Amino acid sequence: MKELYQKITEHIEHADAILIGASNGLSITEGLHLFADDQAFEALFGDLKRKYGLRCILQGMMARWPTEEEKWGFWSRLIHRYCGRYRPTPVMEDLRAIGLDVLAEELKNRGKPQILVGDGAVLCYTTCKELGLDVRLAPPHLRQQSAWGVARCALELARSGRLTDAASLVPEYHRLSQAERERLEKERNKGE
Repeated sequence: MKELYQKITEHIEHADAILIGASNGLSITEGLHLFADDQAFEALFGDLKRKYGLRCILQGMMARWPTEEEKWGFWSRLIHRYCGRYRPTPVMEDLRAIGLDVLAEELKNRGKPQILVGDGAVLCYTTCKELGLDVRLAPPHLRQQSAWGVARCALELARSGRLTDAASLVPEYHRLSQAERERLEKERNKGE
């Protein structure tokens, strides 16, 4: 196991960038949580929840409805709410501005393989390959961030006598985070 972490550490240390792909987390940010029995689900499908025992949108999508009318009633509500009435949040508007094609152009000439991590890594892999990027998927157990992963890395560092401070753990982004860009924009607008 130690050899695996050493190899991963070497790849990360020599990488110019690490591309992180995201999937379901973004839909949750937009209010579409397929797995939740939350307030949004209750507001949209509360009657079907009580009538059929649905606990989330995904169950409704997979349900064997008693009639075509009820099946399409469910689907029409879902489509109307999340397609017809959908208005992107600032997070989604911001992310739309950096498609994989744009990122590929930025990363294409780096000369080093890019390691894909995150819950959307597998989805991004094929597209990145098609766009000419030298990409690799991180091992499955290391693709997602987890407290276990952070603790495991900390343990390895402590065992080798190599501790770090919090400032060394600050992520490196290809661009400023959305919060930082919004803060800077507010500061600029104050002076106008």
